Amino acid sequence: MSVVGACEGENAYSFFHLNLIDISGLLVYNQLMKDLPLKAQNIILHDAVERDIVTARRKCLLEILWHERYLTRSGLIARVEAELVKGCFGKSAWEDVFYRDMRVVKKAFQAAGYEL
Repeated sequence: MSVVGACEGENAYSFFHLNLIDISGLLVYNQLMKDLPLKAQNIILHDAVERDIVTARRKCLLEILWHERYLTRSGLIARVEAELVKGCFGKSAWEDVFYRDMRVVKKAFQAAGYEL
């Protein structure tokens, strides 16, 4: 979802464009986040990871894929479960959960200019 608007700045209007991205139930306001110091962003991310298993899985997948190559689906799942908790992808429909997580991880790499 995108929002376009105007704000008043010293006797002139400036236009801004905001992208609102839904990630695991968190609404990320990218204009605000890019202005925040990296340490502050990391604290918010760390809190989200502790509260939400979906965010934790996706962060873990992103970190594993950043550091390693040529892992199979079962290898990735095993690594994430070893890092987090066994069965974190769920007992039923785990394949769908894994593919949804991977789509988000791929988008994250693409947004940073990398291809998975």
